[in-house]
Amino acid sequence: MQGRKQYWEEFNENDGDVNIRENGKIKKATSYTHFFFDRFKLDNFLKNQNKRMLQLGVSNGKFLKDYQAKGWDVIGYDYCDSLVGQMNNNNIPFRNINLNSTHNNKLTYEDKLEADCKTSTHVLAIRILEYLDPKTVPLLVFALMDKAKPDTTYFFVHATSLQNKPEKFSENYIASYFGPRTDIKFLFFDALVHNKDKDKDKDEVLVVRKLSTNP
Repeated sequence: MQGRKQYWEEFNENDGDVNIRENGKIKKATSYTHFFFDRFKLDNFLKNQNKRMLQLGVSNGKFLKDYQAKGWDVIGYDYCDSLVGQMNNNNIPFRNINLNSTHNNKLTYEDKLEADCKTSTHVLAIRILEYLDPKTVPLLVFALMDKAKPDTTYFFVHATSLQNKPEKFSENYIASYFGPRTDIKFLFFDALVHNKDKDKDKDEVLVVRKLSTNP
């Protein structure tokens, strides 16, 4: 985990402009979140009457900052020491949390998730789950589903081609968690294929919403 943490600390130190375009296509983006929200028009699934956002893996914090400037209540989780000062300087609520932290088959930060999801929100996990311990992923996804309130919307982008994933962490892996549940509505599913000769080399994009269980 230390190597991954160092990688993201170095990545987050790089600054850039948001979504530089060339011939109508994005040539450079500040973060994966900016890129995928722009490419797939994911902002169409944001509910303006519910201006709350929790981002897992905040990159440089600019996506949260953009929505904070629009009047949204935002908070980010990440595990990079270099981000603490950066987020504080930008007045962005932030928890320095190791998303892999578990004890007795339970997330050590479930109480914080529950506190931050005490009302319906928008949960963003954009290209972050594939970097976690495979044993942690289901614990986190189930905690997000169980702790969040109805009308919470989840945004997942999952790269299927990374080499550090187990074999089962493949196509439709994240979506499979939601299929059996009757309190979840699928809003959007698509994929960005990076190599047409290798269909599995792609990012899967999933948006689901938690429904009320009341009759």
